Amino acid sequence: MGSIVTLVIVAVIVMAVANALLDGAKRSPRGRGGARIVRKPLMTESEQIFWHVLRHAAAPLHVAPQVAMGALMQTVGADHSARTSTRNQYDRKIVDFVLFDDDGFVHLLVELDDSTHRVERDSARDARTDAAGYTTLRIRNREARSVAMLAGRLAAAVPGVGFAAAPAVAPALLANDR
Repeated sequence: MGSIVTLVIVAVIVMAVANALLDGAKRSPRGRGGARIVRKPLMTESEQIFWHVLRHAAAPLHVAPQVAMGALMQTVGADHSARTSTRNQYDRKIVDFVLFDDDGFVHLLVELDDSTHRVERDSARDARTDAAGYTTLRIRNREARSVAMLAGRLAAAVPGVGFAAAPAVAPALLANDR
């Protein structure tokens, strides 16, 4: 009889722990001050529309949206503190689009600039990616409507890739220059 009672108590404890774990998994994790962590879109509406145009214009290259600079660059030399300080200048920044080939070699960084972009900040950012060996092509939001125009800009920025001749048909939904 005692072993049955022990078994029931263990079963109740196991169910209570399992219920607590499942209940905790249903709740969104909280940050400081009770801030919730929630899903956000990978790209803005303008970036989504441009991504469709860019994918056609960039063939045969692949297009990855929203890539962290920390995945593209690293700091070397100096002591740990200096490397960390330098890395902190770029590691949380995001590149709008990265064009890469089948081997994973990055050929070009593409930034879709809207009215919030500032030349001074963009120049400093481009100097940093240039120092790491990357070329950045900046496209104004209002210029990003034509696959043919974009393919021409890509070919000028990355000679020798042999961009596929793309049709001049593309969504004309980028009317807003946000």
